[in-house]
Amino acid sequence: STRLMPADDSSRADGCWHVKPARGHDGVQFMIQRGRISRASLWSELSPVRTDRGVGIGDKEERVRQLYGESLRSEPHPFLGETAHYLTYWNGDTNRGLRFETNDHGKVEAIHAGDYSIQLIEGCS
Repeated sequence: STRLMPADDSSRADGCWHVKPARGHDGVQFMIQRGRISRASLWSELSPVRTDRGVGIGDKEERVRQLYGESLRSEPHPFLGETAHYLTYWNGDTNRGLRFETNDHGKVEAIHAGDYSIQLIEGCS
């Protein structure tokens, strides 16, 4: 088993915080809300983890659009400008989805998987 540790110094007062594996698995974090994992996030090109359709950190935005098609919702990245995007995919009628953050060079720099919490852009808010 892998021990988890706090990923940052954020407060747990609101019932939400982030944890990461104590060792190995660079660039992986989990959001905990109300005592359960609500979101898993990838941040490192060193991670071998890919989505069910094969998208990983460093892939081009065009590849994400090809693989997820018209089901993908695109919006401008609020911090990086109009050439960077948040691409969000919801898995059918479930409340589970994926959010891909692309940078201004059109590459995936973060992937979030989980419930509605994939839409949170500043930690737990």
